[in-house]
Amino acid sequence: MKKLWVMIVLTALFLAGCSAEKSVGWTVTSDGENSYTLERALPEHGDSGFIKVLYGQKGFFCRMADGSELYYIADLQTGELKKVGEAKNHSLTGRNYAMIGDTMYFYVTIRGSERPKNVLYAVDFSKEKMDTVCENTYNMKLIPLISLDGELYALQGDLVGGKTVTFVERIEPNGKAERVEFDRGENAEERRVLFMESDGEFVYTYEESADTGYISKYDSGFSLVSELDITNVVLQYPFGGVGAVRVFENYFYLADLGGASRLCRYDENGAEVILFDYALEHVLNSGETEHEYFYIRRTNELYRLDPKNCTFERVAVPDEGEDSVIRHMISNNGTLLMAKCSSDVEADTWERIYYYPCQRVTH
Repeated sequence: MKKLWVMIVLTALFLAGCSAEKSVGWTVTSDGENSYTLERALPEHGDSGFIKVLYGQKGFFCRMADGSELYYIADLQTGELKKVGEAKNHSLTGRNYAMIGDTMYFYVTIRGSERPKNVLYAVDFSKEKMDTVCENTYNMKLIPLISLDGELYALQGDLVGGKTVTFVERIEPNGKAERVEFDRGENAEERRVLFMESDGEFVYTYEESADTGYISKYDSGFSLVSELDITNVVLQYPFGGVGAVRVFENYFYLADLGGASRLCRYDENGAEVILFDYALEHVLNSGETEHEYFYIRRTNELYRLDPKNCTFERVAVPDEGEDSVIRHMISNNGTLLMAKCSSDVEADTWERIYYYPCQRVTH
């Protein structure tokens, strides 16, 4: 299933003179074909950074330094980092992005003396460069992006009559934006769309109306196909506003803005929670995959979901017997990247990254 995620970075971006700067981030050991172990020492002070997106054997790496967020393309075969951008006036970094071909898109919100601006940027992995696409001053931040039929769509929101109204824009490569409306049929009740994602064929949203929460499914023309009332699983645990929704066949993942997440199964009788944790993460995938992976931050709990065959199981983690825990995970086209660090937060001075095919994951 093609998972097209959106990474939203609330920053001000400065690109001049970045493309030539290179450095070695990790020491790399080859473990066989398309398998590597990368190691590095983490800085004593400051943000140590994460690889946020995988594209083949390249990664999009972000870290904080002196109040700025720095952006690199990482070569996982050599451990080399190539700087492609720098973000000043950083305020908040999200985790949403959209991929079209070789290019990743994400939004940045720039603080200014007047109204903040949302700026859309594009990172071209083949050319290893970052460019500006367009900007707006809408009220909504943490803007979800999807790609559908090779086109880019953004869920936007702005104040109208004192309340936030949400809508979709189709954004062309030249930055021109055209509004697209959700079609729920005649006499449909008014709803606010708070999140949007796509599997490449359908669009899925999290919507609210009064005290009811829905996951809705739309076709590629944004016409309603079906909807599911998930109010029971939203209210079953504390819920601090929707941060992400992912749908896989008869399962969905719902995370709130505070990090509390639940994995749920649903059928014609409704939805039920099968796993909940305040540190539960879905492994971000930027390509095709048969399985979905989930982990509990700073533990060695890793789970694999096969949505088509309705199986959900815990699987093994590399070096599980050592004094290390999962720091971060992402995937791409059947390859996992797992970053591990010391289980002692105070002694968190190193990082070991395992990059290997999903077939190596065992029970």
